[in-house]
Amino acid sequence: MKRYKENKLTKFVAPSKFYANEYSKLTDCSVHFISHAINVKRLETTKTKKEINMQYKLNNEKLKIIVPSRLEPKQKQPQLLLEACCLMNDEDKSRFEIIYTGLDKQYEKFVDSLTIKAKENNIDIKIIRFDYMSEAYKIADICVLPSKSESFGY
Repeated sequence: MKRYKENKLTKFVAPSKFYANEYSKLTDCSVHFISHAINVKRLETTKTKKEINMQYKLNNEKLKIIVPSRLEPKQKQPQLLLEACCLMNDEDKSRFEIIYTGLDKQYEKFVDSLTIKAKENNIDIKIIRFDYMSEAYKIADICVLPSKSESFGY
């Protein structure tokens, strides 16, 4: 970093203010940050879990595993959770629903492979575009963020 800091075209970026300060101290370089924290206001909703479950036709009795990332198979790898769940016994599988939320237009082509694998292995999955992600987080018992190659590792 020290070698490149004199180049006016080179900028250093960190995932938080804390790490920007730490990197600046270590290298004597100017480091900018892009905050990756969640604004807690995004987690608020007036709906109850029961109302959300009814709206999206979810089972009130099952545990909800939310996967709030896009269905991109190389970088995000949403299939990893499904493959892990395939190793469980059927009784345990029957206790939960996996809810994938990242259904952007360009990832719709990956839905079939997930649903086929889930059906073959008796795993209940749903792929839902929530009106507000706060609804997904409200009903979540578990939140899973699979990721293989982030520029800022989560």
